[in-house]
Amino acid sequence: MTETAYRVPNAIFAILHMPYGIVSGFFTITLGFLMAQAGIGTEAIAGIAALCLFPLTWSVVWAPVVDFTLSYRAWYLIGTAAVALGIFLTGLVPVRPAFIFLLGVLAFGACVASTFTAQVAAAFAARQPGQKGGAAGWFMAGSIGGNGAGGGLGLWIAHHTGGTPRIAAAVLALICLACCSVVVLFWEPVHHHRAPRLSATLHNIWRDILALACSRDGLLAFTLLLLPIGTGAASYLWSAVAGDWHAGADLVALATGLASGAISAFGALLMGRLCDRFGAKTSYLACGVLMGAITVAMALAPRTPVMFAIFTMAYALSNGGMYASFAAVMLEAIGTACAATKAPVMTCLTNVPILIMTMIEGHAQVRWGSGGMLAVEAAMTVASVLLFIPFAVFLRARTAAA
Repeated sequence: MTETAYRVPNAIFAILHMPYGIVSGFFTITLGFLMAQAGIGTEAIAGIAALCLFPLTWSVVWAPVVDFTLSYRAWYLIGTAAVALGIFLTGLVPVRPAFIFLLGVLAFGACVASTFTAQVAAAFAARQPGQKGGAAGWFMAGSIGGNGAGGGLGLWIAHHTGGTPRIAAAVLALICLACCSVVVLFWEPVHHHRAPRLSATLHNIWRDILALACSRDGLLAFTLLLLPIGTGAASYLWSAVAGDWHAGADLVALATGLASGAISAFGALLMGRLCDRFGAKTSYLACGVLMGAITVAMALAPRTPVMFAIFTMAYALSNGGMYASFAAVMLEAIGTACAATKAPVMTCLTNVPILIMTMIEGHAQVRWGSGGMLAVEAAMTVASVLLFIPFAVFLRARTAAA
């Protein structure tokens, strides 16, 4: 059996990518809640969240390390073990204002480690033979489920064990370590880009990235991910605008927390299958339009708690679909060479419109209310789709003529 013919069940990618979600959920949800309960200010809690997000945005800077040293399996074990250690050590630190700096260091370190885990998971998923949609759906479902475990399960355990993160951290650390067991299912790829000299290896990695950016498929993928299509930015603002729908705290927690996580994971799995049937880019555009339609319907619907629950969960379904279609576009574009470096490039690109749209929608909400915020998101999606389609047609025609 050749390396390229070897495949694993797509569900394995959910396990492989789960630690990446666990570390984020633990530090932003479980630890954030416990910090608030301990009387620690919002600014400090936001600082911890920022320290978690920073490595996810800038991982492209250190991503080549995985492609020019050690094996993919070794890096997965190192990264995941470091994630587990960071979570476990955090559970031993008292959640008090005096220990904020130490908690921040542990959060930052664990999240940096998780980027190596995610790189290897994406690189292995990119080697899955055949269509990438199924692998992409499970890949993102693992991240979403991991976030739910790190946040929901972690917080539940902490709440029922004296209000400290110690036992929750130990359980989550063990779950992360257990994910390492699936690494034995993967063959280590042949790293053709590696050369005797480091400078030559880096040159080969850069050449592959440049070739991706200059190819038609790469250019289409880069353009698609940079456009504000289905960014899911409104999900970051649900808690802030829930009052407009008269939604109480319990409803907000359910509709935007546990329920939305499960629905998002289902949406990712469903969209993964659709990506294989209709194509990753087409599915990406269609899911973005669906998300836009949901926001318009929510803006026009009565402002009641029931409508808030219905539309936020529908939005979560489409958001999960966008995660999966993004992963499918990424896995198709990066190929197998230097995949551990190309994947973070794609991830960083797709985070740009999410960040920008979150700021734009926040401003729109202040100026035009929640209905205006939702309308702006839908309008940006439609405009982006209308821009991308003729660009894709032109690029395809130009490539065919050449």
